[in-house]
Amino acid sequence: MTYAEIGHNYISTLDIIDDARTFLRQLLAELDGRETMLERRTAAWLQDIAGWRREWHDFTAPNFQIHTSPRRPERIVVNCRAGLPDDAII
Repeated sequence: MTYAEIGHNYISTLDIIDDARTFLRQLLAELDGRETMLERRTAAWLQDIAGWRREWHDFTAPNFQIHTSPRRPERIVVNCRAGLPDDAII
């Protein structure tokens, strides 16, 4: 295929003429590099999420041990988990 053939039948956004194996290797190498940049950009956001998760756990954890009337839903979950296998989903 020559360069004149690209875009002949369909308009293309990006014309690439290359050996497929070489191009894909280069593309994958570039994507691997971008993944580390993405991790750096999202690190602060993931820390925020982890903090919120800890806050939520600290807020809800005491409710799993309360024996009151009426019963709290969290306590019912604890009682159900006691009789279910570890991999059960409630």
